Amino acid sequence: RIMTILRIVGSSSKGNAYILECNNEILLIEAGIPFRPINKNISYKFRNIVGCIVSHLHIDHAKYIPEFLLRTIPVYSNSEVANKYEGVISIFPKKKYHIGNFYIQCLEVPHNAQCYSYIIDCPDGMRVLFITDCSYFKYKVKDVNVLMIETNYSNDVIVNNAIHDEWSSSASENHLSLEQAIEVIKRHKSRSLKTVIGLHLSNQNSDEKKFGERIFEETGFRAIFADSGITVELKKEEF
Repeated sequence: RIMTILRIVGSSSKGNAYILECNNEILLIEAGIPFRPINKNISYKFRNIVGCIVSHLHIDHAKYIPEFLLRTIPVYSNSEVANKYEGVISIFPKKKYHIGNFYIQCLEVPHNAQCYSYIIDCPDGMRVLFITDCSYFKYKVKDVNVLMIETNYSNDVIVNNAIHDEWSSSASENHLSLEQAIEVIKRHKSRSLKTVIGLHLSNQNSDEKKFGERIFEETGFRAIFADSGITVELKKEEF
């Protein structure tokens, strides 16, 4: 049967890149990592890539767009990204875009650059909601099966670090906290939602183990965290 596979190439301020593969088609999300490790992750089947969607122009998400365009991979994003990188295709909220057999819709979210979250309908009918780099997420999207959501920092961890003299400033006003992510997970909790994936954890101000425990306690989901190199089979039915 057709199944969507998610591969994590990178999910941090060092660089972000995700691969969705379904029915021999590959959709890339973010271009913050060089093309070579991405190509390796897809077993060099780069001819199967139907496109790449980018959230915003910060370098950990967009730096390698020119490499992708050089390989004639279509790149889609907002007008700010399209203005910076010639050849990027501008897309707009309230419209549905066909990229191969994936359907994409973008949602404008608040960040310190023009930024999109994405609703991705995969060829197998799987609906993925991708949310990163925003100060809050106000929407409720219907029938989400997989929620990929930024869990960048927690106020508890920041306070704890400060107590131990390990405080580091976090651009927290521009990123989703664990507490905000939990609220978004609760808002999308339904019979459809099967998988929650935590993205873009801050190096200093997060704790994967504690974040996982908090999410499970408050929502009942055992979140998967987007560590480089992991592969997740996305299924609509119960595990």
